[in-house]
Amino acid sequence: MKKGAGRSNLGLWYTGDSGDVASHEFGHLLGHPDEYRDGVCPDRSPVGTGTVMDDNTEVVQRLCEPEHERAAEAIYEVAGRLMDEPSPRPWREGEPPTWHG
Repeated sequence: MKKGAGRSNLGLWYTGDSGDVASHEFGHLLGHPDEYRDGVCPDRSPVGTGTVMDDNTEVVQRLCEPEHERAAEAIYEVAGRLMDEPSPRPWREGEPPTWHG
């Protein structure tokens, strides 16, 4: 880990890295190879998969946030049943969940 910004890799991460870069580099720690096109490695395969190992641009927003929202809605629905309250109303991005009744 190095303070500041720079080009991270498997062995060196920077404190200024985005969550997207950290996700990509963590994928390497799990044994996943790069999946993006690179002139230095023209025979790399697979490429263009759309995963964090291919395109880590906004990966957290693209892949994680929708799942987080679905999980949060399910948790609030179960919590409402356990509390014998009405189910929560779906909320808009940036607004806290609210109960209706």
